[in-house]
Amino acid sequence: MAIPITLVGFDDLDIKNVIERNLTRLIEEHSFRLSSLEALTIASDYGQFLANFDTGFRPLELISATNGENAGMGMTPEVLRNGILCSHVILRQDIAFPLAHTVEKDFYLDAVYTLTHEAAHAEEHLIAAEDYGPQIISLHAQPDFYLVFGRSCWGEYYASRRAAFSHPEMGAALARMFLTPINRFRSELSKAGAAFRSAPDRLALSETITYLCTYLCTDLFTHFSRLSGHFDGLSANLPQQVISNPVFSEHPLLFEHFSCLRELLRDAYDRIGTWGSLKSGLEPMIGSFRRFFSFVTS
Repeated sequence: MAIPITLVGFDDLDIKNVIERNLTRLIEEHSFRLSSLEALTIASDYGQFLANFDTGFRPLELISATNGENAGMGMTPEVLRNGILCSHVILRQDIAFPLAHTVEKDFYLDAVYTLTHEAAHAEEHLIAAEDYGPQIISLHAQPDFYLVFGRSCWGEYYASRRAAFSHPEMGAALARMFLTPINRFRSELSKAGAAFRSAPDRLALSETITYLCTYLCTDLFTHFSRLSGHFDGLSANLPQQVISNPVFSEHPLLFEHFSCLRELLRDAYDRIGTWGSLKSGLEPMIGSFRRFFSFVTS
């Protein structure tokens, strides 16, 4: 299966050839299903390419690079082409460069992992499209916060679990990255609690609570899903630096919510292909999110 590989803003035949070999290896040696991957693009101006990229969904969806550590390495948006759901892998030029050129081993392994992780996203999109494509198209037209959030967490878990074999040591970096949202959440939760105690008026704190429950919580759960997927892919426990974080001793219920989510993600992985519908597959996770948001606002 030939997957079109396009270079935007530069030319490097070596990169095209090595990525083609890597994709073939994933398909043949690791049984990746990538038949709905319409193309892979490597862009020198990653942000500009994303800003102009047409996913095919209407109303028009705008996509942009993520922020934070490892920001903007690559992404795999779902796309709609002639009524058919597909995927399109987009990588930054400097992320792909180590695949074909002499660099330090760590940079090469990071590049291999990024390519494998994004290919795994494309595989998950294919499975989803086969099972409940019309529901996904409807979700893009009329986004539902909890379903979109659930898909985001599930997608990161799946891709990280499938990609773990390509660079097991990536777990240390994922654990380190998880510390940023968990510590930010801890700090903001403490500030919100202090503000509430000094002026016990929920309406006055509505913006803070909304911020905690949308941006901070979604970022936190997405990172945790990615971390859990990686270590489940290796059949390993979470690293001590994660489970010993002070926030868990301060808020024991928080650790219970995370443990529950990990079990739900594992169960969803075991049942993939038999969910029946998008909502029924994600409903247990969504229930966990709702309970967590209730914990935050209590």
